[in-house]
Amino acid sequence: MSTVIAAAVACATSPDEETLAPSTELGDGGTSVSDAAVMTDAPAVPDVPDVDAARPTCSEAGWCITPLPDSDLTLQDIWPLPNHAFALASSDSRGTQILEWRRSGNQWSYVDDDARIGVPLASNVWSPNENEVYYAFRDSGAAPNAGGFRGYVNHGRRPQPPETAWSWTRHSFDCDVVDLPRVLGTSADDVYVTFCKKIYRLKADDGDAGSDGGTSPWIPDYIDNDLTNPVTFDGATGTGGDDVWFVGRRGSGRQGPCAVVIRKTSTGYQPIVDGVPQRGGCGARAGLPRIAATFTAWSALANGRFVAVLAGVLGGVSNDLVKIAASNGGDYAIDFVGSSYSSMPVTFTGVWGASEDDLWFLASRGQSGVVVRGANIWNDGGTFQYSTLVLNGAPNTQRLSTIRGTSNNNLWAVGVDRAFHKTSP
Repeated sequence: MSTVIAAAVACATSPDEETLAPSTELGDGGTSVSDAAVMTDAPAVPDVPDVDAARPTCSEAGWCITPLPDSDLTLQDIWPLPNHAFALASSDSRGTQILEWRRSGNQWSYVDDDARIGVPLASNVWSPNENEVYYAFRDSGAAPNAGGFRGYVNHGRRPQPPETAWSWTRHSFDCDVVDLPRVLGTSADDVYVTFCKKIYRLKADDGDAGSDGGTSPWIPDYIDNDLTNPVTFDGATGTGGDDVWFVGRRGSGRQGPCAVVIRKTSTGYQPIVDGVPQRGGCGARAGLPRIAATFTAWSALANGRFVAVLAGVLGGVSNDLVKIAASNGGDYAIDFVGSSYSSMPVTFTGVWGASEDDLWFLASRGQSGVVVRGANIWNDGGTFQYSTLVLNGAPNTQRLSTIRGTSNNNLWAVGVDRAFHKTSP
């Protein structure tokens, strides 16, 4: 594999990189995102109105608030389908829940008739179709179990008549360090879990073995072999069985960080980005480009196209973006776009897109969540522009956690007491 680096050196982005001058003509709640109306501590700004009120429930940009079953829910993650969606939600009163949304009724409801899933450390939700849902979590205790620290994946199946209750299968994964499992797939027959330096793949019907009962159908498919600087996987994204991207990091304390990107294709697993953590930086790993950062968010755009948001160092704001593109010859080109923070003072926390030339970003300023759309940002003249969430003159004042869609006509932005749905491009 050879790699072409463009727009910045591979080891890190730098202040000398060209920074786009994004448009801020349509700030979310004013003329700019820095408008006081967007700040969480602006008491004069009303909250988003009750969705049952006889007033508009969609913003000018087409973001529509959808009714939630309770008012104290935080939607941590969402997995959309063409006419359906599942969400991982939590509340003080109900613990952690799985919600589902149906286009036919445009309402959210609890899976399993309000059944509580007492899981405080759940990570994400994924679904291959409207009749199945997976979610991952780990033990909440600080002390290890007999087999070490333990992660879990639950798989739910919708009841088929005459059954009336969802059926659930749970599998556990042991680790010698604290880690958080994550589950993702590209179809019902192509499902993965990242946990404890390994990528597991579901090789059989997971109903064949219950929780800790019999041989697990989850088989290690990839094992990191660096015992000195082991990888911590943060998640995955993909467009199909031959295009799955796994994201992680190496380093801790004063060493690193180094980003890790591994792509699975029809030929197997291929490291794309990696490095060796060093004191105060990230050293080179033979044959691979390095990125001295971690990723805040990532998305597979199309086959062989990956984009991510780089996290700031020591808690600072970065907003630098990286794109990795595969060629037919097996090469990879890596491009960077410098931070837009100077002209758009928000922090990017999520990204989704069906095209590298049309990206959607979740962003925050304090506890307020906004949506930003990036057009042609990898070229001169590219722009960032707010996609307003303002309803009846009131900007969103709640934190948002996830942006994800199946197309520009089916896009979700969710968070604290919020589930915005956009059905127009």
